Amino acid sequence: MMRIHHYGHLAWSRALLIVLACAAPAIGADTTASWNGEFLENWSDTTQWTPAEIPNNGAVTYNVSLTHGNVLQDVEGGVTINNLTLTDAFLSGSEPLTIVGEELAPEVVSTWTAALQNSEIRNTGGVTVGAGATLEVQGSGPKNLGSPSGGGVTTLAVDGAVRVFGSGSINATGGGAVIETSATGVFDLKSDADFGSVGPSGVINNAGVFSKTAGTGLTRLNSSWTVSNTGVVRVAAGALEARGVVNNDGEFIVEPTATLAEIAGGTSSGSFAVGAGATLEVSAPTFAPQVFSGAAFTGDGELSITGSADFELDATVADTLAVSFSGSRLRTLSPLSLGSVDWSAGSLMGSGGLTIAPGGSATISGSQDKTITTGASLVVAGSVAVTGSGDINTNAIGDGATITVPSGGLFDLQANARFSDTLAGSNPNNVSGEVHNSGVFRKSAGGGAAWLQDMWSFVNDGSVEVEDGQLRFDGTFVNNGVVELSGGGVVLNGDASGPGDFTGSGLATFNGSFGTGESLATVGFGGDVQFGDQATLHIGVAGSDDFDALSIAGSLSLDGDFVASLLAPGDTEEPFTPIGQEDFTILIAEDGVTGAFDSVALPDSAEGYEWVLDIGANSVVLSHVLIPVLVGDYNENGVVDAADFTVWRDHRDTAFDLANRAPGLSGAVSQDDYDAWVAHFGKTLDAISPATNVPEPTALLLVTIASGAFGCRRRAETDKNSTPEIGL
Repeated sequence: MMRIHHYGHLAWSRALLIVLACAAPAIGADTTASWNGEFLENWSDTTQWTPAEIPNNGAVTYNVSLTHGNVLQDVEGGVTINNLTLTDAFLSGSEPLTIVGEELAPEVVSTWTAALQNSEIRNTGGVTVGAGATLEVQGSGPKNLGSPSGGGVTTLAVDGAVRVFGSGSINATGGGAVIETSATGVFDLKSDADFGSVGPSGVINNAGVFSKTAGTGLTRLNSSWTVSNTGVVRVAAGALEARGVVNNDGEFIVEPTATLAEIAGGTSSGSFAVGAGATLEVSAPTFAPQVFSGAAFTGDGELSITGSADFELDATVADTLAVSFSGSRLRTLSPLSLGSVDWSAGSLMGSGGLTIAPGGSATISGSQDKTITTGASLVVAGSVAVTGSGDINTNAIGDGATITVPSGGLFDLQANARFSDTLAGSNPNNVSGEVHNSGVFRKSAGGGAAWLQDMWSFVNDGSVEVEDGQLRFDGTFVNNGVVELSGGGVVLNGDASGPGDFTGSGLATFNGSFGTGESLATVGFGGDVQFGDQATLHIGVAGSDDFDALSIAGSLSLDGDFVASLLAPGDTEEPFTPIGQEDFTILIAEDGVTGAFDSVALPDSAEGYEWVLDIGANSVVLSHVLIPVLVGDYNENGVVDAADFTVWRDHRDTAFDLANRAPGLSGAVSQDDYDAWVAHFGKTLDAISPATNVPEPTALLLVTIASGAFGCRRRAETDKNSTPEIGL
């Protein structure tokens, strides 16, 4: 009984020691247990160990050495040891293993080494590196984490520290791998070792610190690995490339001592800090973008988007961070402001809008096309320099794409870029893009023509400046500001309007319609003006001193069509109607006017008046004039001659509407109409006033006509009352 009682006391004491050993680092291991077995031998088999006992901290504490074979950890509830040396061996089984370290000998650490062959942690119960323990991963061979044949997930839990040395990769195998770093844990890469996979996926859940602090090369986490961070990811040396999903809800730091960190898809709401000289690259594919949902970017380094990135829920990027975009898409679902951008390829998407911050700068570079899609917008509150030849496209249908340059902003075309819909010529897809400029839209270099195709409309409330080459607009162009042609010209192929002036000595060419728009104005031109054969000039007249006009310092070349319209003056509704004769000088060209309009459309005139367009040497005048009346020209052939007598004779004493009667004559055709014919005989429409060289009707002609008239009158009177009347 005494032995039984004594044994029970020892068992209780041993259990208490086990609990205490698991709770804190051991003072120092009592025994080093070495594995003697081969493959698939049980941990609980004492015959496989030297000394011949089960290594599991209790009354006695252990360091364990596994340098060959495959140990099946089968001790129910798991085992706890101070340290583990796992070299070119396998740790399998279904029960957990906990490493607690040594408090009095912190320099004694656990190691996981693959030197001559791969070394594997396979047990589905997992391995825990306790808060006081350190596990060093070493060697050039692969270290595999995962149970074989899909037997379940294997977890490496890090409450203490894991340090990775050597070039050998860490692979997810079998049923998959999880590296779980708690708030107290540190997983530190001190080499350029990669994370690979042999079939399955791996997961890194980091609530502590996951870092790369040594190695000048690149550490790759292949696409099978997912990183979920609520702690700190810190890249302090070399480069870290995560090709799989990265979810950062904590801190992601790329220090100036590093060169690059690369992330692919995922969703992140945490912070990203990129030091000067370092780069954070987003390489996510289009079908699985990296979504920055309320994330915040800071630092003086570079954010490089080579894949697809979405910014939403007021994600922010500090103005000090340089952003380069050469990927497939940058989508904004909430407003995004950037201080420094280089856009060399890809699509700008989303309804949030991208703003180049005041004082910020951006370049649109390279030969690849860039696209602004449906509903997307680029706001240039700072400056944009277009340095590449690649097209700036829109494929927007319905809710168009917009480029807005507010007051203080500058959009500078330094190359002969084209604004397009990816198709040449007309706009077959009904896509739409709009440029609204209240700042400066400039072409400063390139030598040739920069071209906005017809799907791009342009509204100018600021300044459009052509310092070099030519700026061509195929779509609608509204000029409420000024177009300055100091070193080049502008070609307007679409419908152009607006009261703004065209300053400078450059040529302004109109191949579409042009008018001042909703308000009448005098538009000034500092250089030459040319209207092409497809152009239409619209002039409005609302009063004697209220009409459209063009004042041209250079020359004016006319072609195409001319349309004049009467408009309602002021707040009235009825169009202006001139009362009498008025002249409107609508075009003045100091260096002369050449050419003519193919067609002229003039408004309705007051009764007895007509509109006349007179093209002079230096001006074009629209006049409201009396219609010239050639009295006596009853057959309206432009000359008063004997044929007109015949018309009078045939309609005498009838209600016939005789043309070109003398003023004051009305009613039936009468003797007075004959007298008027005689008075104007020989006159022509081109010489209405009496001409000295036009003879009066000869006596013989008058006698002949009078005889005919008398005969007609006599017959008429005889038929009427049989009383002849002498005279005409």
